[in-house]
Amino acid sequence: MKTRMEMKTPMTTKVNLKLIALALGSVLMTGCYTTRIVSGAPPQSVAPLAQERWHHTVVVGMAEVSPPVDLEANCPGRAWSEIKEESTFPNGVVSSVTSSLYTPRTYTVTCGAAMASAPAPSPPAVGR
Repeated sequence: MKTRMEMKTPMTTKVNLKLIALALGSVLMTGCYTTRIVSGAPPQSVAPLAQERWHHTVVVGMAEVSPPVDLEANCPGRAWSEIKEESTFPNGVVSSVTSSLYTPRTYTVTCGAAMASAPAPSPPAVGR
C-alpha cells in the first residue's frame, strides 16, 4: 500500500512549487522606500513620541486611518527639522499578508532648535 507522500502526482508538486514561488516573489517584490521632508531648520533631537512610529493606512495607502502627525505636539516650543516616512521590511510583510488592504508606514520626526519668541511690540510713538 502506498503512503500519502507516494500518492502525490507530479502535477500536484508543480502546483505547490508555483504557489511557493508566487508567495516568495510577492514578498520579494515589495519595495522599501524612504521619503524625507526637510524644513531647513537645523536638527537638534528626535522627538521621543515620534520615533519609529507606525502610521496606519488602508487600500494601498490611499486612505489614512491614523490622524495626521501633530508636529506641535511632537516638538513643543520647537520647530520641526525633518520628517522621515518609510516603508520598512516589517511594513512590507504586514502589507503582503493583508494583500495591501492594510499598509502601515513608519515615520520619525526630528525637532529643531527652540523657536525664537516674537519680539515684544514697541510702544506707540507719543506726540511731542
